[in-house]
Amino acid sequence: MNGDFATPGFGAKVHHEVGAGDIDWQRTEVSLGVRQYLGPISIALHGDGGLLLGSTPPPQKLFELGGDELLPGYGYKQFAGDRAAMFRAYFNYRTELFKQPIRVRNWALPGLNPGFGASIQGGWTELSSAGARAAALQLGVVNGVPVSGPTNGARATAGAGITFLSDLMHIGFARPIDHAAKWRFVIGYGPAF
Repeated sequence: MNGDFATPGFGAKVHHEVGAGDIDWQRTEVSLGVRQYLGPISIALHGDGGLLLGSTPPPQKLFELGGDELLPGYGYKQFAGDRAAMFRAYFNYRTELFKQPIRVRNWALPGLNPGFGASIQGGWTELSSAGARAAALQLGVVNGVPVSGPTNGARATAGAGITFLSDLMHIGFARPIDHAAKWRFVIGYGPAF
């Protein structure tokens, strides 16, 4: 069981990757999750942490946050780092409307099963070495400013909206709550806004 799955209970995951050759690096991720159902209500908490080691890590191995699914309310992959931490909390209420699958000839499409959801997320990234900062620059630069950079402290967002397909998809609004900001329209997979 993983905190992103639909099974109630507690789950944990450790993932370690190693790259050797011209570019040596190691990347470790740790995830913890818990999910509980109370009738049509689901509550989930999920925490992640990661560490990327190497003097010249490849840019595609950096941890990236921001966008409609990880820190919604911020720009897509706005934050990057060789060290990262993330916390997410979800609250969802599934209605009993349109729960049955939709039959179209020999096909069965899932029922729309709309619901309501809200989430709070917090994240942090750091570029701890010259090699990590150089890798982040390879992600892109616009007008002399890197596209992705560290969070410079913890960042947090909150959002709410409508879920479909038993919380498989969401549509709603989210905004940063660590500073004054406007609400942004978000659409994505999973229960997080």
